[in-house]
Amino acid sequence: MDRTASSLLSVQLGRHSFDAAYSSPFVVDFAYPWLYVCEYCLDYTSHYDDWDDHCNGKSPCTVVTPPGRLVYLDEISRGQHPYGRSETLVVYEVNGSLYPYYCQKLSLLGKLFLENKLKTYDVDDLVFYVLCVRGCSGDHIVGYFSKLKEVQTITYNLHKLVIFPPFRRRGYGSFLIGFSYFLSRLDGSPGRPELPLSVAGQEAYRVYCRKAIFAYMRARDPNSPVDLTIEEICSWTGICGDDVSQVFLWLKSFAFDAEQGKYVPRMIAKDYNRFAKLMRDSTPLISVLTDKCVQLPLSQTKKLAG
Repeated sequence: MDRTASSLLSVQLGRHSFDAAYSSPFVVDFAYPWLYVCEYCLDYTSHYDDWDDHCNGKSPCTVVTPPGRLVYLDEISRGQHPYGRSETLVVYEVNGSLYPYYCQKLSLLGKLFLENKLKTYDVDDLVFYVLCVRGCSGDHIVGYFSKLKEVQTITYNLHKLVIFPPFRRRGYGSFLIGFSYFLSRLDGSPGRPELPLSVAGQEAYRVYCRKAIFAYMRARDPNSPVDLTIEEICSWTGICGDDVSQVFLWLKSFAFDAEQGKYVPRMIAKDYNRFAKLMRDSTPLISVLTDKCVQLPLSQTKKLAG
């Protein structure tokens, strides 16, 4: 019976199985309440035998990476990793207009875990950043985010973000949020995600912004006589001013601005120790490092071409 995946119970992605949270407009013969997905090309079926033949048969799928451009590669040792493991993280930039079929499949799979984001088949105006962990047999997808190629007014740096259930609570969500802000810094304009965010998404961004600003404060001389301003943090982190202000308000950090004649959100030297105390039990972010960028992302390539 052909139907959408509204009654889908379980997903098999590579060697991982997990439950879907929401419906997604897959159109396939769901003979069983399962969706079997090739973790490399993302072809899907509801029949285990077909999936097993595709992945492990006499002529198995030869795809071992997402399509598109490899833009980031970081081999992280156990000693350097904030979560105490060694792994190689890679990010692929996949243009929706060049690889529509892959991006449609990715959007359909992601929709199983997103309540509000409805765009699935129309991917021409999107670019996808796919995060994988490199293994012996290929690059294993753990999640992705998408963003609009052209935004005319507000500088949105993220359209939707998905980390698949087996890979959550490992720092990958914060890493991809950080990568979206890395793109904002490359573009020279602070950004923010498109709204609305889910409750979990709001909390993820609150935590990320606090950690990113704290990381900047640790890198900066805490005894510096110059107050830490919103503009300085925006420039270094890529986070927009409104979101930086929320962290200052959370810290109750204000300083008197003589020009404006009032107190404004601003961090002064004595706030550092209080901030450090609040953040002492938090796991540091998996850093997005400029020197691990293999080639320029799409927006920067267009700028150079222009």
